Amino acid sequence: MKMYVATEEECIHTTPDLEPSPEDHNFDKYKLPKQPEGSMPSGQLDLMCDGYNMGWFSMAGSRLKLGGVDTGLFAVAGAFVLGIFVVGLKEGSNAIPWLNNEYGGGMWFFWVTTLVCFILALWARQQAKKDGFSYIVFSREYGTVTFPKVQNHQSLTIPFKDVELAAVNIVNNPGTQHWHIIIRSSVKRKGQKPRKEDIDMNGIMREDFQRQWNMICRFMDKDLPLPECMYSAINIYHRDKFDVWDKPLAKDKIFNPLLTENTPTFKWDEG
Repeated sequence: MKMYVATEEECIHTTPDLEPSPEDHNFDKYKLPKQPEGSMPSGQLDLMCDGYNMGWFSMAGSRLKLGGVDTGLFAVAGAFVLGIFVVGLKEGSNAIPWLNNEYGGGMWFFWVTTLVCFILALWARQQAKKDGFSYIVFSREYGTVTFPKVQNHQSLTIPFKDVELAAVNIVNNPGTQHWHIIIRSSVKRKGQKPRKEDIDMNGIMREDFQRQWNMICRFMDKDLPLPECMYSAINIYHRDKFDVWDKPLAKDKIFNPLLTENTPTFKWDEG
C-alpha cells in the first residue's frame, strides 16, 4: 500500500481551469453543513496539524480495494495445479495430464479454471497497486484543500468552500452498522471525475462527525480562533519547531508562548 502526501508547493495555488462537478444527489442526502462556530470535540485530538496546515488521513487509489484478493486467487490456482500433479502421479503415466481418456473434459475444466484464476490474480495485483493511503491537506495558511496525486488522479487544490463532507450510515444486519465518511470536491479538473474519498473519522453518531467537521471548518476560517481541541497536537509541532512536512518552522511562525486554554483569539498576520 502506498502513501500519498501533497507537497506544500501544491497547496499554495488553486488548480487552474476548474469546472463544477456533476450533481450527486445521493451524496447530498447525507451532506453535513459547515458550522465553524458550532460545537466541537470536547477532548484533545491526535492530529497532524501545526496550526497553519493540517493533514487528514484518507483512502486513495483504486475504488475496488483488491488488496489480498490477488494472493487468494494465486492460492486457488496453485491448489488446482497441485491437484493435477497429484492425480497425474497417482495414475503413473503422466505427471501433467492434459486430456486423459479417463478424465476427458474434466481435466480441461481444471486447467482452464487454473488459467482463469492466474489471469485474474495478475489483474487484481495490478489494481491493488493503486490502493493506498493519503493525507488530504487543509491549509489555513493558504485557504486551500489539496487532494494529493494518486494512481488514478492528478493532484487537486481547491478553495475550502468547494469541499463537502457526508456521513453515510450503513446498516449491515439488525443491530450492526458502520459509517462511511466521504469527502468530495464540488469542482474538478476538466475531463476528470471529482475527487471523492473515504476519510478517517471516529464516532458512533452523526453528531460526532458533525463536531469534527465543525472543527475543520473553524480551523479553515482565519477570522476565528483555532479550535481548542487541536491545541495539544499543534503544540507538539511548535515545541519541536517542525511543520507537518517535517520541515523547520520559520521563527516568526512559532507560537511563543504555546497555546493554552487562556490563549486569546488567534490573529492572523496578513503580512
